[in-house]
Amino acid sequence: MPEVSLVLPLPPSVNHRYVRRRDGGLALTPEARDYDAFVLEALGRDRPRIPAHAGVEVHVFLTVDTPRRRDLDNVLKQLLDSLGRCLGFDDAQVVAIKAFKRVGAGADPNVKVIVAWKEIA
Repeated sequence: MPEVSLVLPLPPSVNHRYVRRRDGGLALTPEARDYDAFVLEALGRDRPRIPAHAGVEVHVFLTVDTPRRRDLDNVLKQLLDSLGRCLGFDDAQVVAIKAFKRVGAGADPNVKVIVAWKEIA
């Protein structure tokens, strides 16, 4: 099963993902677009493209310095959306998510993510 492993900074809060456009629609905030660009750079020039018919498994390890620093579920949406845009998969392809939050005084806040996929017959 192919996989990608990354250590990334914390994504912007889900509360800061969209802004209302003048026409009433929604657009990604500059913060969200910048995070996509960071993920794309972290993946590198030879990043894989996940096939449209593959099942995707995601393992997330969130590290924060204080318990109230970030909600785990708040991190998942922006992280999964950025990974999906950069690796070419849709949310509907995600078949499993395992997520863990570790709190450590003085820890460097970050998120380690492993994305694996398997062709679905």
